[in-house]
Amino acid sequence: MRESFILYTKYDRQLEKLSNEQRGILFAAIMKHQKGEELPEMDLVTDIVYSMIEEQLDADTAKYEETCQRRSEAGKKGADSTNRQRSAKTANAEFAENGKRQKSAKTANAEFAEIESRQKSANSADNDSDSEYDNESDSDNESDTVSVLQPLKGEKRVEKQKEKPSKKKSTVYDPDEKLNQAILDFIDFRRSAKKPMTDNAIDLMLRKLRGMASDNDERIAILEQSVLNGWTGLYPLKAEKARGEPEDRFKVISDWLSGMEGNDDISGIC
Repeated sequence: MRESFILYTKYDRQLEKLSNEQRGILFAAIMKHQKGEELPEMDLVTDIVYSMIEEQLDADTAKYEETCQRRSEAGKKGADSTNRQRSAKTANAEFAENGKRQKSAKTANAEFAEIESRQKSANSADNDSDSEYDNESDSDNESDTVSVLQPLKGEKRVEKQKEKPSKKKSTVYDPDEKLNQAILDFIDFRRSAKKPMTDNAIDLMLRKLRGMASDNDERIAILEQSVLNGWTGLYPLKAEKARGEPEDRFKVISDWLSGMEGNDDISGIC
């Protein structure tokens, strides 16, 4: 129900022909009409004037309701548009959040890959070492540079030896020629076994060798034992067989045979 109405001045001429009582009844009829109530009784003249005004009131009411309808529809459209905008903003926010999560996931994956790579590198480094002195690779094992290690206690320092320019320089690890040659043979054996030794590994090997034996003959025997058995490391002699012991046994047998000369009873040696 419309709560107001418009009374136009164009009806002033008709209203002047009515008495004050008729005007009051006319006004009451207009109010009843707008409220949808039963109209009061009117005389013929008042009813004619009312009919003219009622037509205009109904037209205004229809126009008012049409305006309200348009505004309602426009409001709904505006609300729908607002809802769509809000939905779009929500979708954009969710998309941005997903983008951040993906970036975080990529960053986490990259960090995990880096950690895994470091672990693999560390494991590879551990697996490459056969012993305490076999943990590096060196492509310069056949260098022409002359290298001199610290001499054993009581031995003289070995000076750099100059070879003739036409001959290849050899490395001197020990002043004892036989021991030095055994060391070179062991290094060559390691190279042929595709496990070459670096300078640091050679230094560690020499320290270990010196600690395992007290004389050069035993050191030579230890080196030869590793080469003969295909070992890349150094180990104590089996059954404590030191170099020179075969020669001692041979000497004992030779002396025994010499003592048997001139004795016809030699059946005991057959």
